Amino acid sequence: MEIVGDHPMIVQYYGTFKDDYNIYLMMESINGIELFDVLNLINGSLKPDVVAFYGAGLICILEYLHSLEIIYRDLKPENIMIDD
Repeated sequence: MEIVGDHPMIVQYYGTFKDDYNIYLMMESINGIELFDVLNLINGSLKPDVVAFYGAGLICILEYLHSLEIIYRDLKPENIMIDD
C-alpha cells in the first residue's frame, strides 16, 4: 500500500506486517480521542460552530483524497480522531 501524501489532518501510514495470527498497521501515533467517544461524553450535543469546524475539516480531507482519486468508504465517528 502506498502512503497517502502528506496532509496535516490525515494520520500517516507507514506500513503493514503480519505474524501467524495478526495483521499489524504501522501508523503515526496520535494523542487524542475518537469522535464517537466525544459524542458519548457530551450526550451527542455539539454547538453549531463546533459542528461546522469539524465538518469543514472532514470536507478538506475528503477533497484531498478525491484529488488523489481515492474514495474513503468507512467514514464514521469511530474513525475520526480528535487530537488534544
